[in-house]
Amino acid sequence: MKNSKKLQKPPEEEPGTSRQSVPEERYRGTLDRIGHLNAVLKALRGVDHLITREKDRARLIQESCELLVETRGYENAWILLVDKSGRINLVAGAGLGENFPIFLEQLKRGKYPQCVSELLAQKEAFLAYDQPGAQHEECVLAKSHGKYGVFRCKLEYEGKLYGILGVTILSETVTDTEEKDLFLELSSDISYALHNFEEEEKRRRAEEALERSEANLAQAQQIAHLGSWDWDIVRNTLHWSDEIYRIFGLEPQQFGATYEAFLNSVHPDDRAFVQKCMNEALYENKPYNIEHHILLPDGSVRYVQTMGEVVLDKDRKPVRMLGTMQDITERREMERQLMLTERLISLGELISGIAHELNNPLTGIIGLSELLLEKDVPDDVKEDLKLIDKEVKRTASIVRSLLTFARKQESEKKPVNMNKAIEDVLKLRAYEQKVSNIEVDTRFAPDLPEVTADSFQLGQVFLNIIINAEYFMTQAHGRGTLTVTTERDGDIVRAAFADDGPGIAPEVLPRIFDPFFTTKPLGEGTGLGLSIAYGIVAAHGGKIYAESELGKGTTFIVELPLAGKEGQ
Repeated sequence: MKNSKKLQKPPEEEPGTSRQSVPEERYRGTLDRIGHLNAVLKALRGVDHLITREKDRARLIQESCELLVETRGYENAWILLVDKSGRINLVAGAGLGENFPIFLEQLKRGKYPQCVSELLAQKEAFLAYDQPGAQHEECVLAKSHGKYGVFRCKLEYEGKLYGILGVTILSETVTDTEEKDLFLELSSDISYALHNFEEEEKRRRAEEALERSEANLAQAQQIAHLGSWDWDIVRNTLHWSDEIYRIFGLEPQQFGATYEAFLNSVHPDDRAFVQKCMNEALYENKPYNIEHHILLPDGSVRYVQTMGEVVLDKDRKPVRMLGTMQDITERREMERQLMLTERLISLGELISGIAHELNNPLTGIIGLSELLLEKDVPDDVKEDLKLIDKEVKRTASIVRSLLTFARKQESEKKPVNMNKAIEDVLKLRAYEQKVSNIEVDTRFAPDLPEVTADSFQLGQVFLNIIINAEYFMTQAHGRGTLTVTTERDGDIVRAAFADDGPGIAPEVLPRIFDPFFTTKPLGEGTGLGLSIAYGIVAAHGGKIYAESELGKGTTFIVELPLAGKEGQ
């Protein structure tokens, strides 16, 4: 109330008595000045607060316009944002009343106000008009200017144009330098905020692109069974990608990896080799590109290829090593099977020629020995003839096996029930199994789909597997149990023959399908049985393999495609 009394108009004085009028006018001017500065500070604080708080560009420019009208006292305010080509893509305004929708419609049609066109055409960032209504009659906003003036300013930051800010002000302030500076400062703050929005959008897009790239990389690594690693040698910290954890049979990021943890996962037989190659790469500048076995927590063994490059410091000391690891177990198995198939083909061609050459004289020897046995010869000579006849027939049997192994004629394939094919072979072996104390446990899948196969050849495969199982079980403990299981798995039919024999040594297992390889004593095996079985199954588009552990028996597995699914 004190202040209000001071602001009351003093009584008029007679001429010559106006000593108090000058101080009063100065006082009023001071109050107006203080009010003006407060409005300036409020507007600046408001815009700064908006910049730090608002995360949406459209809301930022709309609230900025409203703030300038409410706190700064502008008659109206508007902001036009432009894209890279200079086209207007966002508009906000406050205090424009019923003319604003018309203004927006004109902008959509590409009809810009004269002040906007002039500002965009000139180099300077600022433009001011005093009472532009008469000059810009076509501008819909000019109707609201009246006795007001206007400020227009480019919203620019570091040479990039983001838009235009326009306000309508009192006519007497158009030439006020301080008012202009305030307006330019407000424009600069809004420009900076728009720049920050753009940078934040770039950062967000870069982060999203990085996330997509990392996700794609992780997926690609998982598909290829290829992981990456980064070893900080100084700190002895080892970073593995998720796929390397999976290769080692672990959950991603299950533990903090170290070089020692890596070595512990290397198969003991390869550990010294890996350490030697690593040291040669670190200290002798030799390339690090090796293949070795790793041991998984469940006891299984995988084969990996590891590559790496060493990073040296300025003193040429190793400080870091980067590389990749790929699970090549399946590839090595395919290479092994391909090599075996090629070996079988080459060997088959050789054997075929040799067998035919041997078959003719053997046939003659057998015929002559049988004729001589029918004649009256001394007993000692007859015994020798019997031995000759027996051994020649055994040799002829081997030759027939060789011809079976090498034959190239097309087999007669038709739908076959694998359960029945196995049952037929088991019936043939029933007597031998009984006298050898071998029990058979069949676990056939009901309604097992048919496969397309040569039933005779398929029976030959099963017979070979079963005879081998019988032999090794009786040799190990004079008895045994053979478990035969069939099942469907997707588009394949699988038969598994599990015995409780002595098992196969790890160093022997990869060679069991090699021609002429056998672990039976001399004279008890030719080493062709499993090779023939391998060739038959491969010709049917299937797979045959063995799983074994010493002291725990062996399981032979035959997989064939369903009828109609061959070659898929």
